[in-house]
Amino acid sequence: APASPAVTYRIEGSNENVCTGKTNAPNALDLIKIVADGCGFTYEIKQTSFGPYLARIGSDAAEGMEGWLYAVNLASPSVGAADYVLHENDDVLWYYGEFDIPLTRLTVSAGEIDAGGSAEVRAEYLNNGGWLALESATVHFGAQTATTDASGKATVHPQDGIYRIFAEK
Repeated sequence: APASPAVTYRIEGSNENVCTGKTNAPNALDLIKIVADGCGFTYEIKQTSFGPYLARIGSDAAEGMEGWLYAVNLASPSVGAADYVLHENDDVLWYYGEFDIPLTRLTVSAGEIDAGGSAEVRAEYLNNGGWLALESATVHFGAQTATTDASGKATVHPQDGIYRIFAEK
């Protein structure tokens, strides 16, 4: 049998990042099973009439319109996670939220900024197959924040250091 492809992944719970990394996995659902021990979370998969469903990671359990969703390369597949065959270098995102929550992305104009410099950050959300500006999002970098304008852009002026940059709205 061929080896499972190497993929990157990120698992975002309702209030925090659960785990991020790289692994080999044949499909999006097996990825959860493969990384659970190393990431230190428990999970529950329920068998439904539509196939297996990821019902819980840690304390985030599916309830009402909220549950676990997945995307591959920032696109929501039209098949269940157990049926989505992963390919080399795919990027898998598992996230907890409402069924219709839009995917978002954040791009930064520079990977490295000179001392005293700045970078432009752009926040966008996916809507009907196209990326639109995410206005009034809060961009976090260290203990500092910036707010995106109508075009989804914000300028950040970080102090020296290494930062995890993310946006929320």
